[in-house]
Amino acid sequence: MRNRKWCVAVLIAQWFVSPAHADEGLAQSQKRLAESLTTLRERIRILEAKPDWPRGKYCIFRSGTCPVGFTQSDGRLAGIWMYRGGDSGTHLLPMEFGNSGIVWHDRDKAPKGGNWWHGELNFSACCKQK
Repeated sequence: MRNRKWCVAVLIAQWFVSPAHADEGLAQSQKRLAESLTTLRERIRILEAKPDWPRGKYCIFRSGTCPVGFTQSDGRLAGIWMYRGGDSGTHLLPMEFGNSGIVWHDRDKAPKGGNWWHGELNFSACCKQK
């Protein structure tokens, strides 16, 4: 009989104690959330405090969207026949940088024995006027 009363007492104690532990866990979660929000606010403050782009008229290569205060400007030079440089292909090195790049096409359809390739230059910049 004693064991049953003891078990019932333990169950009742756990039932009353559990909400306290739950409240304690909730308080800890709220504290961690408040600390995270404080850290996030500090990071936002630091980002907002970064200086603007320097004054003047200049352009930077575009990669994605242009920063605030810049205007997108694109240019293209296509239809360029380039000498391939024999089998090594060292005269034309295709590459991309941001939204700009050097491209070659039609290497299998090139005239003059296959050493001439059709290429193009694509430039995309973000320009500031003030």
